Amino acid sequence: MENLLTLTKQCLSIVNTSTLKDEEIKMWIQAAIADLKRQGINASEDTTKSLIQSAIVMFVKGNFGNVDIKEKELAQKTYSLLCANLGLSQDYLEEKMRDVSCKLIGETFESNEIGVQTVYKTYSEIPIIKVEDVYANEYYEANQAGYQPTLRLRISNLNYNNEKE
Repeated sequence: MENLLTLTKQCLSIVNTSTLKDEEIKMWIQAAIADLKRQGINASEDTTKSLIQSAIVMFVKGNFGNVDIKEKELAQKTYSLLCANLGLSQDYLEEKMRDVSCKLIGETFESNEIGVQTVYKTYSEIPIIKVEDVYANEYYEANQAGYQPTLRLRISNLNYNNEKE
């Protein structure tokens, strides 16, 4: 925790010998670690991985004190991007989140020599970034179409090619 506290204070331009805000900073560091774990990312107080340390610092910068709102918004966006990228790498995921994937089903069309199109299904297995609850409006729309969704699976847009299933 002390290494993260020192690093975070440096990034917040707080002198290391000042202890006035240490408890607040530690609280935000703990919140960042809890949030990263909630997303399936392997984070801890004694981490030495620079991407996880960066994410923790950005979380603290996005929530700490009464600093410039634009600076906070930039830190929050940076934190979100870091989390999305960390979630794509097996090296940073918790053991239970590895090898969790879903299968997207798309369609391709091929025409034969006389121009008749045939539909073929394509399958691609991709990693899941996050599992979420279904929102009410999505549930009702799906229910009207005959489905009963229970989960939302968040995936990277880099892996999505407009598949419908």
